[in-house]
Amino acid sequence: MFFNSNLQRFQKMKKYLSLLLVPGLLAGLSSCGPTYSSATFPSMPSPSASPSDRSALSSLIGESVISKEEQQLRDTLQRKIEVKFPLRIGVIYYSYNSQLQSQDQEKIFESVQKNFKDSGLVRETFQISSSLLGNGANIDTVRQLGARFQADIVVIVSGSHQFERSSVQNLSFFDSFTDRSYYESNMTIEAIGLDIFSGTFLNPLRSVVKTEPQLFDRAAADFTSQTYTFRKDAEAKVWTDMSAKFIESLKTLKQEIENRVPTPSASPSTPVPSPSVTPFPEASASPAGGK
Repeated sequence: MFFNSNLQRFQKMKKYLSLLLVPGLLAGLSSCGPTYSSATFPSMPSPSASPSDRSALSSLIGESVISKEEQQLRDTLQRKIEVKFPLRIGVIYYSYNSQLQSQDQEKIFESVQKNFKDSGLVRETFQISSSLLGNGANIDTVRQLGARFQADIVVIVSGSHQFERSSVQNLSFFDSFTDRSYYESNMTIEAIGLDIFSGTFLNPLRSVVKTEPQLFDRAAADFTSQTYTFRKDAEAKVWTDMSAKFIESLKTLKQEIENRVPTPSASPSTPVPSPSVTPFPEASASPAGGK
């Protein structure tokens, strides 16, 4: 009896001790191993390239394959000049140094106007004052100005005229003691046409006139008038040559536009036959059953 009671007491004490040891055992096991949480769970390394590889690729291809400037260049190359003849031509003198007075320059310009109109390619030619360009003018400024004047093409003209003693002086013995000398004019004109609608250029043109040396006497009373006439003839000659070249360029442009093959449209697919529809009976002029 006594033994049984002690056995029962021992079993209860053992059970109680086991309950006390389980939490401690669990705490000990948790302190020995690594703990994992959602915040500290290790992630797999990403397959991205190393910083050195990325910088090498960046230096190779840059920020983008096609830059903004490259795209603008490609867009410009795809533009075609599409003008309708006869044209309205605006002319701007830009850095043009003439040896003539304004009224004589105007007469030469009127001659150019006539040549353009007689070609049948130009219906009107007018001059645009360079003062309208303002400071810091560029091609966009010229284009906007030409659009305001409703010009199809604006021709930008620059040139210089040098009147000076010739490097060759074939003077006689007695002429060498006088004011007689040989003079010559060197006149150069450069012109380029700008299509206002597309913003593209026509082929640039250049005319050069170098006169034959001519003998003048600085002591003569008519020296000024004679040399002025000589210079005027030189400028008129170079403008005649330039206008002829520009007319030829317009003929070439007109022929090029006419010869352009239109872009073929997409070939139509084989038409699908539509289902036949039984037509409604046509209405009779007389009512049904009538004679």
